[in-house]
Amino acid sequence: MADSQKVANFGAVVLTSLPWEEIDDELMEMYAHDPYKLVKVLREALIPGVVLNRSLFLRITGIDFSVRTHNAIAHERFNFLWELAVKNESELKKLGKRALDEIKEELGKRRLYPGMQFTDQELNLLKAKTY
Repeated sequence: MADSQKVANFGAVVLTSLPWEEIDDELMEMYAHDPYKLVKVLREALIPGVVLNRSLFLRITGIDFSVRTHNAIAHERFNFLWELAVKNESELKKLGKRALDEIKEELGKRRLYPGMQFTDQELNLLKAKTY
């Protein structure tokens, strides 16, 4: 794979097809502790290729939750993984401790976590592609 086709996965954000040869190592090291800040800097620099992690678009019904957790999630009318990811832990606690633990585990497997923050543009994209 050519340098310009490398993929870097930072949590929910996947940077693909970036001109990696134009992003120097110093910049990467400077934001190694905060990859989301790096993404923000890259977006502001108008480097193309910032897209959302595909896992966010997964339907809840396709995820291996227990029946109890599926029922709790269905009762709250969540349909997609991104809808769980945008809720913080205190909002998800009302589903029950076991459900919260399962949700955190499934999100973690996909490098996601409760309470993720997205720009309005990203939320609009998520909604448009899933509803």
